[in-house]
Amino acid sequence: MLNPNDNPLYNAYGDGLNDDTAYLQAAHDRLPSSGGTIYLPNKKFKYTKLNITKPNVSITGEGILYEGTIIIGDAHVIKDLHFKIHGITFEFNSIENGKNAIELRNVRRGKIFNCTFKNADKVIYTHPIGVFQHTSRIMIYDNIMDGAGYILYIDRPEGYNDYSVGDFHFINNQCYGGVKYGHIYGLGVDGFICALNSFFFPSHRDASQYKKENIYIDFGNHININSNNLYEAGTEAIWLNRIQNPNINGNNIAWCGQRIPSSGIKISKGNQTGDEFVFGSISGNNIVFPTASGIELSDNVSHMSLGANTVRSAGHSQYYYGSIPLSSVPHFGINTSSKTKGNVIIGNNTDDNINNIQGSNVQNTNLDINKNVIETKISLTLTQNISTLDTRGINRIHFAQTLPTTITNLNNGTGSQEILLLAFNDNTTIQSNSSILLKGNKDVRLRSNESISLIFTTGKWLEVARNVQYTPNIQTLERDSAFIDVTDNDRVYLNQPNKNIVTELVNGTGSQEILLLAFNDNTTIQSNSSILLKGNKDVRLRSNESMSLIFTTGKWLEVARNVQYTPNIQTLERDSTFIDVTDNDRVYLNQPNKNIITELVNGTGSQEILLLAFNDNTTIQSNSSILLKGNKDVRLRSNESISLIFTTGKWLEVARNVQYTPNIQTLERDSAFIDVTDNDRVYLNQPNKNIITELVNGTGSQEILLLAFNDNTTIQSNSSIVLSKNTNITLPNKGIIKLLYTTDKWVELFRNF
Repeated sequence: MLNPNDNPLYNAYGDGLNDDTAYLQAAHDRLPSSGGTIYLPNKKFKYTKLNITKPNVSITGEGILYEGTIIIGDAHVIKDLHFKIHGITFEFNSIENGKNAIELRNVRRGKIFNCTFKNADKVIYTHPIGVFQHTSRIMIYDNIMDGAGYILYIDRPEGYNDYSVGDFHFINNQCYGGVKYGHIYGLGVDGFICALNSFFFPSHRDASQYKKENIYIDFGNHININSNNLYEAGTEAIWLNRIQNPNINGNNIAWCGQRIPSSGIKISKGNQTGDEFVFGSISGNNIVFPTASGIELSDNVSHMSLGANTVRSAGHSQYYYGSIPLSSVPHFGINTSSKTKGNVIIGNNTDDNINNIQGSNVQNTNLDINKNVIETKISLTLTQNISTLDTRGINRIHFAQTLPTTITNLNNGTGSQEILLLAFNDNTTIQSNSSILLKGNKDVRLRSNESISLIFTTGKWLEVARNVQYTPNIQTLERDSAFIDVTDNDRVYLNQPNKNIVTELVNGTGSQEILLLAFNDNTTIQSNSSILLKGNKDVRLRSNESMSLIFTTGKWLEVARNVQYTPNIQTLERDSTFIDVTDNDRVYLNQPNKNIITELVNGTGSQEILLLAFNDNTTIQSNSSILLKGNKDVRLRSNESISLIFTTGKWLEVARNVQYTPNIQTLERDSAFIDVTDNDRVYLNQPNKNIITELVNGTGSQEILLLAFNDNTTIQSNSSIVLSKNTNITLPNKGIIKLLYTTDKWVELFRNF
């Protein structure tokens, strides 16, 4: 470690405002060629980048690295660097700035642990270098990640089909709910252990249109994903594509597929070359409320072992906010495609769903919605054009008739027998009648590779699930009308020639779902007693916008909408101390003279509003009806804004986009005391020698920075100003001391001189 007198960082600004890049790079460059420790003192270092190229470099300390990137490794040569980054806080203003915390390239052997990361675009990013395992043997553990685009992003060049990285360990990290896109995204990974982590996405209440998988890896080998908590993914919780030797064991997965119907765990496209030999295991996972299936093996995935997994309520809509109707998507506990083979599926509990085990696979003792199954598949391939079939002892029928055929009866069903009807061409229709009860009481035409599952109960065959390409029943409305007859429809295309308000959808039945899709800007859907829209507000549909409704208890209830948000804006161009915000969600402030806003009138419900200044004339007063942070008035300058929410009869500040302007006093007279009312900086430029004995009018937990512009000021340590070691200090020119007001005293936080 550098001696403090030799450490450039003790002379850095460290205020989070000025650029400390040169100081940080100097701290690295002064280390001997064999490496050493860069210690960050308790400051906030704003920087652009820090290049680490020497071996055995350790970065630690109490400081904060702000708005910059550590780049580890040489640009061209792979090196064993044995680096360590630990105990550091990385901080960024916003993930939208596109800045990464740590970038890795051509580096082997390193550790990142006990760090805190806030609002990086990518917390850890590996460069896209077309070299086999250019970065490997990296351990990432015991970190806290709060806010990011991605947590770990392993990149590779487009078209490069080999392993970019190898032997990464990602263990015991806490990744909180501010992740925008995904937690782990890996392209070309050879050897990966992901264990004991907690991965959170933003809640379903936020209806994020960006979040995807907790873990996605394409082109991987020896991937171990064990004992993680994976919550609220927008699509799959775990998706491995072109993979070999995966082991996915003991994970808790909840509420995945909130944005797009998706399975808890998905394996697709076989191994790296597209062959079927995957060789791996999925065991002991607990999967709750996936919107598609619990576990999905697609394409030609083979030679996997699936055992002791529990799937609860696949297809559940509790936290789903997507636009695709869940009823159009198959839901199984375990779902394997017809091309899979050699997979062993034993001892799984999916008792809220059936399993759809297609392909040449073996299953045994799996508990599904109906019973314990010890199953040996007995199949019948039908080539005759007959309408009645004997199902005795059969649990799968393959349809390969040469002519169009309608199946009207399945004879000799027994017990709670299950049967899968799978089409090998487009010639088969299953009739819905008194002995075959299909959903919606509608016949189903099976096209090639489509299927339907039935169970025999109370002397009838009852549909359990189908894997059928959805063909919507569409009506196109090209006339002016205030009502729509939706008999048997599941889509209505709205192409009315003139402006219309739709007040009624007639002839809805059962739990019918319908999608209203506008082809122009002429249609408004009215919210009333028979059409219940969110917020009880009418919705005008513009071209290509849509709304989904479900018929229940005699009313149509909104399920989802795809409507471009158009804010209700008021522009205030007169002088006034109050604003009437009736139905507004934005107010543009363009008052001609200086004004203080003391009241926002006619707020309702949990209304939110954005106040955006077009000039420097408006101040928002903090008072009993407008509660601002710190209970301080806020002056808005041009392009600055503040967001408020109406709750319990008051407006409460949610966020602000206001440039920080410190409240500065310059002391240019001789005095033993300083009145620091509302100050957060005092510039000391006293003409003669002075001893400051008192700072008066401190409030709350006020912080103040004293900065000397000459050598004339001494700060006395006494009962009201408590300095380190209880010793007076004389501030040299440019010397700084920071104090905190607490329990009626000023206490030293730090000094820099």
